[in-house]
Amino acid sequence: MTNTLEETPLEPSDLDNFKGAPPEKKLDDKAAILEAELIEVKSGRASERTLFLFVISVLVCAFVGVNAGSAVFFFLVVSCVILNIVASKSFGAPLLSNYLEPWNIRLQKAFDKHVLKITEDEYEDL
Repeated sequence: MTNTLEETPLEPSDLDNFKGAPPEKKLDDKAAILEAELIEVKSGRASERTLFLFVISVLVCAFVGVNAGSAVFFFLVVSCVILNIVASKSFGAPLLSNYLEPWNIRLQKAFDKHVLKITEDEYEDL
């Protein structure tokens, strides 16, 4: 059976619209997508680790603090805050690090004032 409709011939410019991207570009695009997904997964894991460590340290402070004296409990809370600050910065989790940064500044000022005996005037000059 023959075709009764006449087909219009395709021009070369029409074929350019249907050509795919060169193989190198496809590979680069896939690599960029996979790299973005990997970065997202790594940051998610870092946030999970930091949050897990924070919850564990709060539970330890709660259970040990019930039976401990006030000095031991204070030392435990300070050490847990310092541990969480260091962990959040080292894991690269900005969520918890942003909340703990004011505590870090307060602890640093208290250490400078009581241990190093630096006054407020000397502290401002630094």
